[in-house]
Amino acid sequence: LEAASADVVVFSLALMGTDYGSFLEEAARVLRYKGWLWIAEVRSRFTGGPGGEEPPQGKQGVPKEDLKPFLKCLGRLGFNVDTLDTTSNTMFFVA
Repeated sequence: LEAASADVVVFSLALMGTDYGSFLEEAARVLRYKGWLWIAEVRSRFTGGPGGEEPPQGKQGVPKEDLKPFLKCLGRLGFNVDTLDTTSNTMFFVA
């Protein structure tokens, strides 16, 4: 796609790769000014600790998700998070 050619970019269970930053960079490149980025992703995708450390443990030894690095990446690319819905225990939604 050409730069600034899309009004909306949707990621639905599409950020499972190891480099979600490059996916988000591409979304920023193709989106028009004031375009929308919609993301629906599994929360368990974001469980790794910083620097390759063991992920923090939540209830019953299940790794606890950490969305902060992901949200920082969105901010660095100029995205504003209007909605962050983490009410589901397995999914989250960002718009």
